[in-house]
Amino acid sequence: MSKKTIAIIGPTASGKSDAAIAIARAHGGAVIGADSRQVYRHMSLGSGKEPGTTIDLAQEVSLYHSHTGGNSGPSTKYPLATLHALSQTQLLTHPYISAGVPHYMIDVANPTEDYSAGRFVREARAVMDALHAHAILPIVCGGTHFWVQVLLENTPFAAVPPDDTLRRKLAALSCDELLSRLEACDARRAADIVCKNEQRNRHRLIRAIEICTALGYVPSAQSTPPNPHTTLIVAIIPPMSQIEHNITARLQPRLDAGMLEEVRTLHDTHRVSYERLEHFGLEYKWCALLLQEKCTLQEMRNGIIRESRQFAKRQITWIRRWQKNGARIHTVTTPHAAHHVADTFLAAHKDV
Repeated sequence: MSKKTIAIIGPTASGKSDAAIAIARAHGGAVIGADSRQVYRHMSLGSGKEPGTTIDLAQEVSLYHSHTGGNSGPSTKYPLATLHALSQTQLLTHPYISAGVPHYMIDVANPTEDYSAGRFVREARAVMDALHAHAILPIVCGGTHFWVQVLLENTPFAAVPPDDTLRRKLAALSCDELLSRLEACDARRAADIVCKNEQRNRHRLIRAIEICTALGYVPSAQSTPPNPHTTLIVAIIPPMSQIEHNITARLQPRLDAGMLEEVRTLHDTHRVSYERLEHFGLEYKWCALLLQEKCTLQEMRNGIIRESRQFAKRQITWIRRWQKNGARIHTVTTPHAAHHVADTFLAAHKDV
């Protein structure tokens, strides 16, 4: 497994996490999350994190030795040698454990701080390299597909730190005004954003202007397509009717588990502004609106379901575009099928 990587992508409510966990358990792998909301602590129900907890692997190894069962540790199903290997590398010592599987890039930032794609790539790549060094299969899983792409394609990022003063000024501008400002600074980058239909992506526009302001231009991202012999990309895309059913079915259990209280705590205890909560979108946006008495409970429900459906459609469109642009993506309709494709890939390339 020393050089192989598997990526599980797909729209919201498609079963990505189930597939990633099943593959990890079957092949002794670890999951690397690629979700722009799950990187934040205290954001669990609204972001769809699988139930779990962060542990100290050094303590886990000790518990493993004292465990009377002999073959499995208290929190994981991993062999002692694997746990010991993970515990020896600083980057890997405190994973988020869900269903007995170590997850990384989850709960790594405070919800009041900005977490960029560039930071994700730096940190996730370091984790991936460390897993490869211990012959542990990395399974990248998440719905922030741009993050998955730039991680797998080794896309370079401009080393320009955030400029909070500039960002506050730009936040007052419309998308059209931001695009015009970028065109004046770097017409090539502006045209590229329009070509990718991202001219309404405020974050992308503001970051491009920030880089352009610092450097005078936005460097071109020279990506390297992943080697299909060592990297498998599987997209789980169920029928839209199934996705819509899953989106609706999961909402009430999340509310029953305390999703609204989670958002209230983010605001009251962790000092996350309502404006920022709305920026996170979907569940966080509509729960924040309800807490501000800007919508009714039924309007909140309808809004979450409607915008989640729209989000799923955009995610599918993004996957199709990445595929059209040359990415080798295996499309399936169920988590079980994704598991089968992964098994076949690992068997076929076992000597790579």
